[in-house]
Amino acid sequence: MGNKALKISKNNAESLSHMGNLYYKAMQSCRTDNFSRSDKIIASLAYSYFLKAEKKGNSKYFKQKNWLEENDVLFGYTDWFMTDPDVQATGQVRAAGRCYDWASESLPKQSDW
Repeated sequence: MGNKALKISKNNAESLSHMGNLYYKAMQSCRTDNFSRSDKIIASLAYSYFLKAEKKGNSKYFKQKNWLEENDVLFGYTDWFMTDPDVQATGQVRAAGRCYDWASESLPKQSDW
């Protein structure tokens, strides 16, 4: 979906913010009450794009970014620890399930995991 916009302009703050919002809206639409592993991966991808956009001067979606920070929905150390060792060996995780089958981007392992 939004990957075409990023291929055109990976460093454009507007493109980055829209990618973040695409992931954010998908997570809000697909999420379960107890935030699944995939929900958290998509939320973390959204958050990552919001941060990149903000560093380039675009804070259009600051409310969404703050919501992600405040609601304990980001994929973190505990989630990584519970991930299959074969997946851990790749150094990245991907969302799974019908609702996220369009999301081809992986979330790379963070240094604090």
